[in-house]
Amino acid sequence: RYLNLRDELTIREDLTALPGSGLPAGSRILVSDRFRTDNDFHGAAVGTYYERRAGGLFVGLRTSVALGVSHQETTIAGSTALGPNVFPGGLLAQQSNIGTSTNDEFAVVPEVGVRLGGFITERFQAFVGYDWLYWSNVARAGDQIDLRVNPNQLAPAQVPL
Repeated sequence: RYLNLRDELTIREDLTALPGSGLPAGSRILVSDRFRTDNDFHGAAVGTYYERRAGGLFVGLRTSVALGVSHQETTIAGSTALGPNVFPGGLLAQQSNIGTSTNDEFAVVPEVGVRLGGFITERFQAFVGYDWLYWSNVARAGDQIDLRVNPNQLAPAQVPL
């Protein structure tokens, strides 16, 4: 069984400096924070299928579970533009957490499916169904955000890290 989930969250700020802010009044400040995750699941699945027919109608139930590895890749990027100058790091994506990291976790993927339908002809059927799937151990972009902001890391950096 193979699954892929990509998740991305981008936060952009377009600010204008006020008098007394330490920048020339009216200066434009563009801040960008980007958090991205890419998850790939590879595993083996086993399952069952049951179908019950009554006349021209049927109901089917399918269950399966897959066990395997969830490969997670997280990328955090940010930048701050002050006029023509662009500095690494935004507000939440700071120099201390910018970069790419990977992780492999054991994961379980159970799935249940239900179908209700009828035979229109001997070889043609129409049905409606619903599938439910759960994937343990996925990295989500919003979970990568650290809300603790170090003001010493805001661009342009005033103090070495």
